[in-house]
Amino acid sequence: MSASTLAQHIATRLANNQVQQAHALLVTELQKNPAHHEAWFLLAQVNAHVGDLNKALKLIDKALNEHRNSEYLLAKAKYLYLIGNVADCTQLLIDLDALPLNDAVALDTLANLYSRLGNYVKAHQYHVQAVTQAPDNADINVNAAISYAIMAKPEQAVSLLQHAIQLNPANYRAHFIYAEHADAEQATAHTQQLSTLLATQTHPIAKQHLHHALALELEKRSRFDDAFEAFTKSKQAVERRVQFNPQRHRDFCQQVKSLPSLTPSDNQSAPVFIAGMPRSGTTLVDKILCQSAQLASLGELNDIAQSVKSLSQIQTPAVLTPEIVNGAAHAPASALAQSYHVRYHALKMNAPRGCDKQPFNFYYIDFILSAFPKAKIILMVRNKEDCCMANMRQLYQVQSPFHHYAFKLEHIAAFYDDYLDLAKHFAAKYPEQVVLQSYEELVSEGEQTMRHLYAFCDLPYQQDCLDFYATPSACATASKLQIRQPLNTRSVGYWRHYEQKYRAIVAADKQ
Repeated sequence: MSASTLAQHIATRLANNQVQQAHALLVTELQKNPAHHEAWFLLAQVNAHVGDLNKALKLIDKALNEHRNSEYLLAKAKYLYLIGNVADCTQLLIDLDALPLNDAVALDTLANLYSRLGNYVKAHQYHVQAVTQAPDNADINVNAAISYAIMAKPEQAVSLLQHAIQLNPANYRAHFIYAEHADAEQATAHTQQLSTLLATQTHPIAKQHLHHALALELEKRSRFDDAFEAFTKSKQAVERRVQFNPQRHRDFCQQVKSLPSLTPSDNQSAPVFIAGMPRSGTTLVDKILCQSAQLASLGELNDIAQSVKSLSQIQTPAVLTPEIVNGAAHAPASALAQSYHVRYHALKMNAPRGCDKQPFNFYYIDFILSAFPKAKIILMVRNKEDCCMANMRQLYQVQSPFHHYAFKLEHIAAFYDDYLDLAKHFAAKYPEQVVLQSYEELVSEGEQTMRHLYAFCDLPYQQDCLDFYATPSACATASKLQIRQPLNTRSVGYWRHYEQKYRAIVAADKQ
């Protein structure tokens, strides 16, 4: 069977979830020809399809032993990232940089990997190459548009999104991102287009994105009751795909608070961590604090979570469970410091120190401070109603390991209470290393607040740090618009547009 025909057969079987048939077909091919490199590669894809990434990596190495090409290397890099082996993934991407890549899909995949690793500048270079190679591929146009938005080039992003919608009027990702950037006039026309599309849409993820896009457009037209209904429908479209038990989460947080004392390492690095509930100002503080030449922004790294999971030696697809926390608590802190250190030093480049702003690192504060006794941790706190509504107004991916709380407003409110309890606990436990920072205080008293945070982090105050917005930089979080304008209080009290709806739902949940 020819290589292209074999790949088509396997793709068809996997699309129909005929895993055993696909596996048997490839085994037969390899029995005939053990040097059939594409059969090894496709067998790796079959194993990745069922979630066995470690087996997939072993099989793809067999393919590479027979024939080393960029397609196989790129797939290996993807699998390495998915199992949390960031160091080897990064090295493989460096190797791929030296190879000629002309396939648009490969360029797009490489760009997406760089983006996940936080290297948005490198990612953007490959996104531009990909869309140049395939200007009529709607998905590649959407990915390039996202990259332009990250790089503070919204006009180019909107143009690509409009082209993507022309190519595929049902492309829900294009509609969602377009809604984030459309002005009020564009929103009026887009609202009708979204309503028409939703009338025929059945796929849950598509409905999630389209309802959310509609909500954003309705907000721009000050139709807040209708917007709240659309936000709710967006969450409801996919809530069956996620599981969040408020009581179980509360019990888990109590477990985190009662972890035994961990033996500190002798690591002398002094990283800065900014954590907190999503939409509480973590990106904004990172942007202002990292105006210092002594501190490099590392983005939102998942390395602490991945390292804790690895140290626990618990084999599970989940990132955070009671078993993982208990297992990792008995591992030496030096192992966590060592695994994080390689990535930390690579990303902070020429700055003496680095700043990791992964919001959910608040679960791991005991681990962080045992690995890095000289670390400084800022925990952001925002008004409950504003923070909860901001999470309600945010679209989260159902496969995210941390955002399962965010698909019902009452769950968001319960999660907020759990986070605040944890934050207060750690601030009291580690008064020299952990500080609580009010979002409202930050945006209303910027200089006083930042002088305090610079001093807390043992950094000399940067006189022009509040001019952070004057030099646009790459940002992939929901705060990308906020960090490109001066500090302001416009989002303080925004929840009152939804006050009646909010109070009705949260009050009913407490009864």
